[in-house]
Amino acid sequence: MKLSELLTLAHFEQAYQKVAENKGGPGVDGISITTFTNNLTMKLTKLIDEIKNNQYRCQPCKAVKIPKNKGAFRQLAIPTIRDRIVQTVLSQALVPFFEPHFEKCSWGYRPERSYLNAVKQIEIYRDQGFQYVLDADIKSYFEHIPQSRLMEELSRYIQCDDMINLIKNSLLQMQFLQNNQVYGAAKGLGVPQGSPLSPVLANMYLDPLDEALLSQAMKVVRYADDFIVLTKTPTEAGKALKIAKDVLTSYQLHFNAEKTRVTDFESGFVFLGQFFIGNLVQPLSNESKKLTLSTWQWDDLSLQVSNEKQIHAFSGEIIKESSAINVDCFAELQQEILDSQSQLPIQIDESDTQNLICKLRTLYLAKQGSVVHKIAGKYEVRFGGETLQQIPITQLDCIMCFGVIHLTRAVIVDALQLQLPIIMLTQTGHWQGMISGNNLPDVTLLQQQLAHFNSPLPIAKEIVTTKINNCIVVLKRRMRSLSLTEQLLMSKALKSLLQAKQQAKQVKTLHSLRGVEGNAARNHFALMRALIPEFWQFNTRNRRPPKDPINALLSLGYTILFNNIIAFIQLRKLTLNIAFLHNSYSNQPSLALDLMEPFRAPIVDSLVIKMALSRAISINDFSLENNACLISAKAKEVFIAALEDKLAQQITYPALNRTTEYRRIMDLQTLLLKQSLLNPTMEFKPFRIR
Repeated sequence: MKLSELLTLAHFEQAYQKVAENKGGPGVDGISITTFTNNLTMKLTKLIDEIKNNQYRCQPCKAVKIPKNKGAFRQLAIPTIRDRIVQTVLSQALVPFFEPHFEKCSWGYRPERSYLNAVKQIEIYRDQGFQYVLDADIKSYFEHIPQSRLMEELSRYIQCDDMINLIKNSLLQMQFLQNNQVYGAAKGLGVPQGSPLSPVLANMYLDPLDEALLSQAMKVVRYADDFIVLTKTPTEAGKALKIAKDVLTSYQLHFNAEKTRVTDFESGFVFLGQFFIGNLVQPLSNESKKLTLSTWQWDDLSLQVSNEKQIHAFSGEIIKESSAINVDCFAELQQEILDSQSQLPIQIDESDTQNLICKLRTLYLAKQGSVVHKIAGKYEVRFGGETLQQIPITQLDCIMCFGVIHLTRAVIVDALQLQLPIIMLTQTGHWQGMISGNNLPDVTLLQQQLAHFNSPLPIAKEIVTTKINNCIVVLKRRMRSLSLTEQLLMSKALKSLLQAKQQAKQVKTLHSLRGVEGNAARNHFALMRALIPEFWQFNTRNRRPPKDPINALLSLGYTILFNNIIAFIQLRKLTLNIAFLHNSYSNQPSLALDLMEPFRAPIVDSLVIKMALSRAISINDFSLENNACLISAKAKEVFIAALEDKLAQQITYPALNRTTEYRRIMDLQTLLLKQSLLNPTMEFKPFRIR
């Protein structure tokens, strides 16, 4: 390919049409497409002559800031119209020339390819068993491409010195405006994001990276400077990381250490604006930019959800939710995990087995003023004449109403007959009560619950030791992704939890046991902090209200978990305010706090760590107002969806020799407590993971 072959009026007219179609703004000379069109042939001919006579000089680029999310900006460097035409001529020649040379794993800035193709390819590899992912991020790639090395690479393909010199000189001439740098990390570093030439040059410069990874039979998906490598084992992913690092270093590029990691589909990751977790691929929408108070603000009744006005579905009047409900804050919702087995054979009454919930499929209703009807075997959610949802009644085991939600009499009667719990909460997530059929207490069970309440230590010790055990297991699982040095430091820190577990078995009073649990909780959160990147600003557990994003997510997850546990306790006819570990008060469902302890870490804590590491939720999704954490509606939606997937996750329950969901195991644990209260020979063993 020779430059002289491109210096024709036909090529330049074609390039002008392309520039005009893109409708870009003027460069530093202020000349627009419309202005340039006047005497077009004469201007293009003059431009060609300047290049032929070596008189052509690029003008500096114009710096333009394009707004991104949450006040951030992307800086583009816009060439003048005449320079864009020259670079488009070159680009239109280089793109078809390089197509046969580029690898199939490259999807960005190429004809007949798009990010949707790349997403589809990832799904194909995932379904083929490539579950581990090197999620890589090159540090400010376009800003750091060395121009001299870029020209060396280009010279391997293009044997025309005139073309090489034209591109080389143009890059440097466009970089400075009145001695002020317009783009790039330094003089001679960077290509302008805004130039028609940049995409093809950027792809060419990373082609050796593609070749190096593909030569090792690795599955690569690259879109410009964003790329992932999919493997079947963590070891292979680590190998891919080393290969990629070596290639990038040799090309004077570097990873962004904070954003590059080895992960998997279970943990989740974000790539090309898509959130991959398990078999789910969910686009991350930028539509909702407004921050609203999250529903984890239930710890402080003085905080209201938002100033947004909600309209009543019937009257059309503005809804004003009362904040005068007398609800005490529930005790600190600590942490837990779960996964595995109980040590004793499980004995379950046949009557209970028949009534055992397989799934607690919850309908969350939060649209203020919406109305729920029963129509032809379905619950239909309407708002202002519009149908929002239709759910078959047989697919539900619980309804949660946040705020002003209207249930028709037919829905309430149907729920009472089916013993379908309807949980009522304020818009900010405060528990108000539950509508459920046949609420008569089981007198024998109540007597036994009171008897054990007077001697709570044996059950309380089981809860605390199981909680600490589960915390240890969850942390150990997370440590696998750390370096050997980090694992060694974490292992030393874990000794405090191991000691706490032994102390919990030996204490003689409930007061001492609570002290051991409190210390263990603090140590657990300190170890969690070591697993979460520093930019999340998570130092320790705080609440009322949560003051940082991680605590906000923890509180949100704990409260959803808490309400699920309450539904099971009500179903099994245990008395909510008679507990063993937590203080029992007339207005506090302390038993729910007891029974949720083994589930905090495996369900909520582990998910929050995943979300923080996978970047499924960004730090930019949060903000502080009046010392309270705020979250975007979209981020809250992503988190709740992921939590629902977690609660429905299939796990093995060895004691029953079957696989079932987390939610059913919550019910089984509640049922086992009931059985142990009624049968003194049965020791209560909370759900434990190994």
